[in-house]
Amino acid sequence: MQITEALNALDKGHTIWMVGYAKRVCKALAIPFDNDLIETWHSGGGLFIREEGSLGVDGLSLSQYVAEQFKVSQKAKSFIGQGSQSREYARLVRDELQRQGKI
Repeated sequence: MQITEALNALDKGHTIWMVGYAKRVCKALAIPFDNDLIETWHSGGGLFIREEGSLGVDGLSLSQYVAEQFKVSQKAKSFIGQGSQSREYARLVRDELQRQGKI
């Protein structure tokens, strides 16, 4: 995975990522993956998952975690919507990577 794909993934606050994909996002950004991000998801509220549940990583949680790893989460404006908040974290991470000359 390239850095640009990883940054695009951070924009998606309404997504439940497969654990392997979330790990690849972190690897592309050269940060450790935190197993505490993994949650068990169950059906409900329009979400249809197998009966026993499924493991995944919440898109907003991943975006916030990455922003924390790059020490930019405190700069984020607060948004009510998950998508808007994720895009803000992604923007700050993107800006930091540009500042570091990595993109």
